Amino acid sequence: MTSVVIDPPPDLDVVPVLHLSIVAAGDVVTIAFSGPQADVLRRCVHEATRVWAACDPAPVDADVAHADARCLLGYAVGAGDSTLAIRSALTQLSRDVTRVIVQRRERSHVLLHAAGVLSPGDGRCVVLVGPSGAGKTTFARTFERNGYLTDELVLVDSGGAVLPYPKPFSVVTVDRVKDERAPTWSVRTPRDLGALIILERVDEPTDPTVTRLDLAESLASLVPHTSRLSSLSDPLSHLGGLIGRCGGAVRLRYSEAADVDLDELLSHCDEKDIRFTRAGDDPCRRRSHGDALVRAPYADAIETRGAVIILRDDELFQLSAAAAAVWRCCVTAAAADDIATATGLARAQVRQLADRLVGLDVLRRT
Repeated sequence: MTSVVIDPPPDLDVVPVLHLSIVAAGDVVTIAFSGPQADVLRRCVHEATRVWAACDPAPVDADVAHADARCLLGYAVGAGDSTLAIRSALTQLSRDVTRVIVQRRERSHVLLHAAGVLSPGDGRCVVLVGPSGAGKTTFARTFERNGYLTDELVLVDSGGAVLPYPKPFSVVTVDRVKDERAPTWSVRTPRDLGALIILERVDEPTDPTVTRLDLAESLASLVPHTSRLSSLSDPLSHLGGLIGRCGGAVRLRYSEAADVDLDELLSHCDEKDIRFTRAGDDPCRRRSHGDALVRAPYADAIETRGAVIILRDDELFQLSAAAAAVWRCCVTAAAADDIATATGLARAQVRQLADRLVGLDVLRRT
């Protein structure tokens, strides 16, 4: 929690606490606001109620309140200090509420660090993914009138439904302290996933272009922007299924969000044929003496076009056909010479591949 704190006077013993509930991604989240100055505390709760208006804020009786998140205010000596303290506290509150939602939904939904708005054409959700600075908030504000779902965390279930989480926009200002700004055109009901767009923002003026990605490229672009993907059952199959619904993720290269016509660009972007299977096993009985190889623990593995893609601790590994053949043999401990016999690969190639896979902790020596 972030707060602007100045040591309070020694006679200031009582710290008032007020509670507010909001509805975020279908969950009720209760927030405890506390601080040594009742007037500043009331202003903070008033501002929180205003900027979180799309999430149905309501006061909660302190006698029955259980705080899921806390908003802490320090002692402020002047009006300017109190305004800064409130802005800082509300920005941190947005992060804390998002963390609560992540913890509650990590085992049931794909969680993307992304913005979500509706497509003006068919009303499906367009998910805009990217690192900080890629323009997610700018895109969400630019296309807000179409229907705004979220600016920070996109939650998608296995059937492709996106939960609304219409949190305030977190906007960087001149003084580098973010402002939390209430959305105007929020969506209150789940919407079908329509497109997964990877934002690539460039500084120089350029015409927007889109490139449809295959499954491996889509996963490589999306996995770094997920939260706790390994907490899901069959996470790669789960995420791969969502990518398939969209015909592959799309990379959007652009300079200004206002220049982008999403419907027009997507209409000229041919969808990919996204197919995959669960990674198969090809056990190799160990006959030779010496070191044996076995798979390191992993969360999920799928096959596409002869390659194997492995997820371990939210890190992605893509194995070539030859490396995949070695990995398949190692479902139980297998010696390199026996792997070579089973796969038809040269013994030197197997040993070289094994060394690389052991170095990545995809395989381990026993």
